[in-house]
Amino acid sequence: MRGYRRGDAEGEGGAHRRLGVVALHQNGSAVCSRADCLFVVADSAAVVRDGRVIVAARSRVGQRTPGMLRETSTRNTAAVGLALRLAACPIRLDQLLARIAHEVPQVPVPTVEAMLHGLIDGAFLITNLRRPMTAVDGLTHVIDVLSSAGAADLPELASSLDQLRAIRQLLLRHNVQSQLIYRGIVHCGRKHERRSFNEHDNIALLNAAHQRLDGPTVFSSIRSTDQ
Repeated sequence: MRGYRRGDAEGEGGAHRRLGVVALHQNGSAVCSRADCLFVVADSAAVVRDGRVIVAARSRVGQRTPGMLRETSTRNTAAVGLALRLAACPIRLDQLLARIAHEVPQVPVPTVEAMLHGLIDGAFLITNLRRPMTAVDGLTHVIDVLSSAGAADLPELASSLDQLRAIRQLLLRHNVQSQLIYRGIVHCGRKHERRSFNEHDNIALLNAAHQRLDGPTVFSSIRSTDQ
């Protein structure tokens, strides 16, 4: 039996890894020059208590067991509350920044941008790099999101994206199962009846295998005898 492998949970959205200048944070966030192309949504499980917004903290990188329940909190300022309300439904990060800057013009745009990245780092805002439960292949999901965000056009990100694609190809190659192509003949025990393939049968089997398989083909024969 052959083991099946896929991108690990940390690489899918639970790790804090630097890919070029893209930082995959514990909530599946990214900090790069194209981060404004990502979509974000507020954590619906967040609660407000004693003037602070509180969310459940994710497990630390490399942690094998969930451990004790931990929380992350931030001050529930007017700007934070506005950001979380506007992100109640998925919204592009650049659009969220523009709306906050429009409604709170007295706050400098760099300050708002830093606040949004802080909310992403703290998992108050979740980006679409986080693998949804409906995604079977988390690595492919991350690659697709980065590609749609234009990561391939940035020299500092293109090599990292190529490495992710190469890893995916290695995983796909590992997980491909061998195909068994066979044909049988019926032997009824009659006198002078053939018990094996003739030349025409072998040619037909080889042709069928070549038409079905795309790549090198290995042939083997198995002889079964009744005792």
